Amino acid sequence: MVDDGTGNGVQIPSIMIGKTDGEKLITKYSELASQKTIIQLILSFEINKPDDRVEYDIWFSSSNDRGLDFISDFRSYHEKLGKKVLMTPRYFSWPCVNCDTSITDEDCFCEGKYCAMDETNLRVNGKDIIHENLRQKCIYTNSMKKNQSDKAWWDYLALAHAKCYKDISEDCSKVVHAELKLDYDETEKCVNASFDNADHGLGDNAILNDEAQTWNTHGSHFIPAVIINSVAYRGTLD
Repeated sequence: MVDDGTGNGVQIPSIMIGKTDGEKLITKYSELASQKTIIQLILSFEINKPDDRVEYDIWFSSSNDRGLDFISDFRSYHEKLGKKVLMTPRYFSWPCVNCDTSITDEDCFCEGKYCAMDETNLRVNGKDIIHENLRQKCIYTNSMKKNQSDKAWWDYLALAHAKCYKDISEDCSKVVHAELKLDYDETEKCVNASFDNADHGLGDNAILNDEAQTWNTHGSHFIPAVIINSVAYRGTLD
């Protein structure tokens, strides 16, 4: 829930519920008020846990410096958790299907379905950001398939962040691939295969579509964000 400006009036502990549920409670209270009955509510905070490990997603973008800093700082904790956790990197983009072509041509793929922009860094356009997002996602996916390990992704993020900061261009990505002995052609093959049209400005993209659907279901209102067992983490990431 986004603070609408009245959040400073919320005291801890507090429980926020929807209007429909609130009306049910008010109605029931009105029915029982004359009987001087004590109403008790039992709350259960259950988090889905499909197996014996915690599954969490990190939502960010390759040009998001706060997200890159968090990932860099958090790596040591992730490694200590070992096989008790499964981390999935998630990449945020936003739709702008009705935007002017001057924007979609520079910053979007698939007819404006997936766009990105970094107003603090105009040296890189949205397409470059999304292309790098796809490269990183493919590095993670390929590594998990071949080695059942996400180490290659963590290594790539660390080196790319150090060498390129958040200006991760195609050339910089190639350098990082080479230093880590990752197969750049394999990564690009995965990226290109995710598009269903040779013209990436048209059609759709399987990876970006899956990210968008997941964001709509479980996402937060900001990035970077962490989703733990399908529940958004609300604390600070600093």
